[in-house]
Amino acid sequence: MNEMKKLFNKKEIVAVSLDMQGSLMSAVHNGEFMKQRAIKFFKSLGVLDVPILVTQQYTKGLGMTDEDVKAAIKDFSYIDKTSFSCVKNSEFMQALKSTGRKRVVLTGMETHICVLQTAMDLLDEGYEVYIVEDCTSSRAKIDKKVAIERMFSEGVKVATYESILFECLGGAGSDEFKQISKIIK
Repeated sequence: MNEMKKLFNKKEIVAVSLDMQGSLMSAVHNGEFMKQRAIKFFKSLGVLDVPILVTQQYTKGLGMTDEDVKAAIKDFSYIDKTSFSCVKNSEFMQALKSTGRKRVVLTGMETHICVLQTAMDLLDEGYEVYIVEDCTSSRAKIDKKVAIERMFSEGVKVATYESILFECLGGAGSDEFKQISKIIK
């Protein structure tokens, strides 16, 4: 029987921001919508002390993480990569393993390329993988849609950023709840 926990716990998850670079952000479908939700998610994860790993695809050619996204991530640092899957990057895998967490929530772009390949490879490595649907995007809406369907059929779970946050909180009244409520309004 599957013993995996169903609800999110802030002490068990690690978030990944894949390639949210400024040069790509303006090219993806609903980029501004995704960006604003990702900013709220990352700020809230900072309140919860959830680690966030950041990757950048070929920084030399595609530039840095969007400035607003960068500002939302507590203790920002990034891992430069050229492989589409983060799993193929040894620095990323070392950082992921050092968190000691096996539940990975993926955000970023593009959903049908780097997010999909990372998700599939993480499954193969034994991680429990979630796509934060409202914090991912692709240039074409159909590419994102098909990628999410494919990942779901392969065992990746789908969630939204608010769902994850409120599961981690578990209830109202805490200082964390008050801080996060202000962020997501």
